[in-house]
Amino acid sequence: MKVVNFEQDVFNHFLEKTLKNWKSDSSKILILGIKEGGLPLAENVFQLLNKSGNKVDLKFIKCQRPSTSLKKKSDFRKSLIRSIFKITPFFVLDYLRNVEHDQLTKKAIDYDREIILDETIDFNSYDKILIVDDAVDSGVTLKKVTEYVQDLIENKSAVKSLAVVVTNEKSVLKPDFFLYENVLIRFPWSLDG
Repeated sequence: MKVVNFEQDVFNHFLEKTLKNWKSDSSKILILGIKEGGLPLAENVFQLLNKSGNKVDLKFIKCQRPSTSLKKKSDFRKSLIRSIFKITPFFVLDYLRNVEHDQLTKKAIDYDREIILDETIDFNSYDKILIVDDAVDSGVTLKKVTEYVQDLIENKSAVKSLAVVVTNEKSVLKPDFFLYENVLIRFPWSLDG
């Protein structure tokens, strides 16, 4: 599968085009970034929509496997991997990304996730909610977060989702808006970015 470097200008153009209708009304909007990768992208979306006449809030949510918090990689390990990847040729990194992606897509999908919020969010106080993530692989995280938000909404808030890339055509949920499909993205915050 092709590996593409994330380009901020391309993403900004995608946001301008995709969210132009969101900028032109007087809705109260919540940008809900899925940590970790969705955090910088949600900030981009917030900056774009905050310039409009809308009332825009930016909040974050985490959706992880219950065992993830026990297995967090150390900062030393991340730093070591990052320094090795900096001197590794891109064709090797691209190969490794493809191997990892193939392994992940062949495994049975694990639906077990827990939602973690830093603060209480009143989802009913918004007209529109945009869930933002960087990449959708299995689609489980996006599905779990979307269902979580929709289950808490009592009014008719519109819930939409946005991601840079959908890497798997068999994803259990595709975002409403996405820039790429069937490619892998090297983000600046990736270990090999």
